[in-house]
Amino acid sequence: MTLRSYQEMKRRHLEEGMGEGAFIAELHESIKGDPTGRGIIYEMFLHELTQSEYSMGSNLAQVLEPLGLTAARVHNTPALFNGLKMAMEDYVDDLEAAQEEMLSE
Repeated sequence: MTLRSYQEMKRRHLEEGMGEGAFIAELHESIKGDPTGRGIIYEMFLHELTQSEYSMGSNLAQVLEPLGLTAARVHNTPALFNGLKMAMEDYVDDLEAAQEEMLSE
């Protein structure tokens, strides 16, 4: 399977009116093609963290549920765990940079 970007995949499913089940199935198939978590896994987590306006202490389920994932599956799958960890670190860095920029204005 060709690795597609997460946002491209999501947009295509919305435009074509495909059901959520078809999106989740294709997403999970694409996840298999990302053994390190640095590709589509990272991208999907970063996108969902941003869309949900996740903040530390928030319920991670709001990020995982739209992806058809559970905390247990992420914890027990090294690629998923690694991708989420990297995405959360970058997301927090982006938030801190935005906060610093606002304070310097």
